[in-house]
Amino acid sequence: MRKILSFIFLLAAISAQSQRLIFSQGVDVVIPHGILKSSANTGVGTAFRCEMIFSKYLTAIGTVGLMSFGRKNYVTSNPPLTISTKSEMIPIQLGLKFYVMHNKEKQSGLFLSGEAGVNILTGDARINGTKENIPNEYDFGYAVGAGCIIKRFELSYREQFIKPSGNTINYSGFRLAWLLSKPNKL
Repeated sequence: MRKILSFIFLLAAISAQSQRLIFSQGVDVVIPHGILKSSANTGVGTAFRCEMIFSKYLTAIGTVGLMSFGRKNYVTSNPPLTISTKSEMIPIQLGLKFYVMHNKEKQSGLFLSGEAGVNILTGDARINGTKENIPNEYDFGYAVGAGCIIKRFELSYREQFIKPSGNTINYSGFRLAWLLSKPNKL
């Protein structure tokens, strides 16, 4: 009985908080930079985001995504090799979004954001057509960005930095998202 009551109270708390939650699903175009550019081409991705409203200026954000970069090919003549690489990243991050300009009644307008968390790097390499799996890496990552929410759409830019053991790798992301739940009036 106590488990049932605990479950009911949990559902009630989630329901009460849902008045302050915004969910969105987006499509990203990702452009590799620096060392990542040597092994990846421009790609696409998707990210699911949940925001919890603290005030008309500030929300907490949680993001989970999958970014798939385009395959990169190399051909060498001495020795003769054909090398092809494919990279994917799964960012799992928490952060804050600050509304610089906003609608006084609800969460919308221009914002700045910052997030940090783990990024799972996966991929494969093909050497003369033979596939070699690259071991997954779990690395610290952070992102800074800016964007705008208009009605039920978000258009944003972010610069993602990942700190594997060695050089920092980074990419730019352009996101168009649809807000699955409406921003609440404050």
